[in-house]
Amino acid sequence: GAGGSYVMNTGGRSYMVDVFSQGSEKISEMIRSAASQADCVIFVAHFGSTDEPMPTEYEKQWASFLMKEGVDVLIGSHPHVLQPYGVMSDGDGHEMTVFYSLGNFVSSSDNWIERLGGLESFTIRKSVSEEGTTIEIVDPVIKPVVMHSNNDTSEYSVYMLDDYSRSLAESCSIRNTVGELFSLTNLYRKFEEIMSIRV
Repeated sequence: GAGGSYVMNTGGRSYMVDVFSQGSEKISEMIRSAASQADCVIFVAHFGSTDEPMPTEYEKQWASFLMKEGVDVLIGSHPHVLQPYGVMSDGDGHEMTVFYSLGNFVSSSDNWIERLGGLESFTIRKSVSEEGTTIEIVDPVIKPVVMHSNNDTSEYSVYMLDDYSRSLAESCSIRNTVGELFSLTNLYRKFEEIMSIRV
């Protein structure tokens, strides 16, 4: 975050990074340290603008930098809403899968778009040959989830969107605030709209 003081406790894991503002050389060192201990580097970033489904230039610039530094998967958080995902390439054979934001998993927000989140899924395929070890990120996807709440029955559950029903959507207590804007149709529509953004 901006301002204030922050004490980092990495539990002896010197490759962990606390804040981006330490400068790119510090982050480059951390990535190199992590890469020396692992076949696959997954970077989890807390960045982006709240309630903005379009990745910001800040996110894109950092994603490009991290990809060039050798990160294999970037998973973003903070915007509280889903953002699209994709694959970046440095043109020299290195690719990075980027999930800009998975949105919320559990939320009591009255902003209906914040009730739509995602679970990322991918496979890490490792190949070992005489030339060395390579990894490939296979079948990256975001599976949509929805946070349901019914204050009358005290039910608070996360559902896969494919398992969420019209009757559940109609019984969700968020409808007391946003009305029929929170509907199964609108949840699917919003997911497709966000995932269609080219990154």
